[in-house]
Amino acid sequence: MVDSQALPRVQIAIVVYVLVNIFQRQGYLQTEVPSGVVTSFARGGNYSTADLQQQLELGHFPYCTNPDSYNFYFDSATTYENFSCVYQPTGANAIKGFNSMFYTTYLAEQKSVLVRRPSAADCPAGSAVLPGATLTGYLADACMYKRKRHFMTMAVENAVLRVVHTYSTSIVGVSGSLPRTIVRRAGSAKNLLDLPANTVLQMPVQQWLELAGVDLDLPTNLQPGVKQPATSNALLVGQSYSANTYPKVRVSGVEIIVNLKYYNYKLEPNRESSGSNKNNVICIMELEPRLQWTTSGSDVRYMMDTPNAPVLLALNHDSLVSTPAAANGSVFSFVKEAYSNESATATTSSTDLYKQGVMFTFKQAGVLGRFNLQNLINALVQGSVLLSVAHVVVTLIALYGMGMRSQLYGEFMCEKVNYKREYARFASQALVASHVFKLFDKDGSGELDRAELFVRLKDVMGKRLADDKLAVLTEFLCNTADDDEPSKLTGPTGPEGAVYNENAINMDEWIAIFTDEKASVESLVRIVDHECKKDPEVDRAAKLERIKAKSDTLQGQGQPGTQDGKPPGQSGVASLPVYLEASSINYAV
Repeated sequence: MVDSQALPRVQIAIVVYVLVNIFQRQGYLQTEVPSGVVTSFARGGNYSTADLQQQLELGHFPYCTNPDSYNFYFDSATTYENFSCVYQPTGANAIKGFNSMFYTTYLAEQKSVLVRRPSAADCPAGSAVLPGATLTGYLADACMYKRKRHFMTMAVENAVLRVVHTYSTSIVGVSGSLPRTIVRRAGSAKNLLDLPANTVLQMPVQQWLELAGVDLDLPTNLQPGVKQPATSNALLVGQSYSANTYPKVRVSGVEIIVNLKYYNYKLEPNRESSGSNKNNVICIMELEPRLQWTTSGSDVRYMMDTPNAPVLLALNHDSLVSTPAAANGSVFSFVKEAYSNESATATTSSTDLYKQGVMFTFKQAGVLGRFNLQNLINALVQGSVLLSVAHVVVTLIALYGMGMRSQLYGEFMCEKVNYKREYARFASQALVASHVFKLFDKDGSGELDRAELFVRLKDVMGKRLADDKLAVLTEFLCNTADDDEPSKLTGPTGPEGAVYNENAINMDEWIAIFTDEKASVESLVRIVDHECKKDPEVDRAAKLERIKAKSDTLQGQGQPGTQDGKPPGQSGVASLPVYLEASSINYAV
């Protein structure tokens, strides 16, 4: 329902919104998303043989002492079992990428060996070529062998990850490096670490994982600090003896998104627990683990025993042209150089090292700002526009959304104006005002002073108002009417030779305060001039004079009981209606 308070309430709500936008949301700031550079380093974490032996005895490497608990059957082509432990120094284990650092936790070694033999019958057993290898086929004068082994890399958690970061902006002009850094988990307002400015962040991988809520030796669906459960990823569910189970993170790997977000002017979320200001930039570092198969890809390496060892298998075009493939046995041959001392037993091998592990991916974002006068003006302009919109909305609801009441509202809000009627009302009000003025002006001075007005007001309102209040009301009347300016009745120049009295009200001022403000003599003159242009030859004043003369003739024919053609007692003064006769109101002082 729309009432008299509807518009003020909406306007108050808009004003509150504008103030919140300016002061709480800092709408006066010009903001920019910063860019920057994150440089990561892999440091330390190397063990001696004695250290490794001690850690094993203490049971710190369960993946080495109980490797079967990490077995996982993903599908027939991908199984993780028969693990062995290997140790790699940090320099060999860590892989630095663009805005990333990868640490290997699981390593699959797949070795392929090619041995040249004149026929398949001459292929030796796999164990004779490579321990644990199996013969997989014979192609183009070469015996093919393969061997796959699974390794867990030891003590990855002890490697140290060191991070140096900078930020810069091109518009707001804010840049720097290593600001105060607060470490949190993604989606949490709890500060896990709070590092002062100019402090390089360096921690063991184990501490990074703990802050992110990741345990390498738990299944992916049982991680303590992960928002997105592994159960939502169907690609992590096992089959066969691993049906409806999930791999441990040390096998599958995990990606940890390191979001570095820079803020000033308290633009950061949860500002009460961080507290940046216009002069100090802070960095909110959020750790967001993503449970998925995480790999650095394949690292393929070739080993050739002789320069003529077979490496690449190419199409044999001569065999295709001369004889059918079935008759020739194969249309492929290995690309090789023709050496005179070619050996019939030349061999080559390739080793594919496929790594899965912990990937740290660094991203930069945030909001940096500075005071901008134009933004402040825009916020204020937005508020003023919303205030005008509120008025329009409330008006439309009142006009069209209130049923029958809208018709009544519409009549008041869309008032019709007839200028002829308005000026007729103005003329009648002026006549009544002048008559009352003459009744009040007993001394015929042409002015009503403050004493006269006070007496008249006391006659009318003396029973309800005390004299001091009547005196104030008299002041209001005089100060409002006694403007000492050309009035609505006399026009812009005023009567010639008029002298205004500050302590009294003349006829023009009395009529000005008595009549409606919508009409004035100036506008009346324009209207009359416009109407006269329609028939400029008609002399309306002459016509009225003739009518007046005829009326005077009829009244002056000496009717019985008249004086000069008028009833007794009037002496040429037109009689007044009863409600305006002076005798009907006691104006005596």
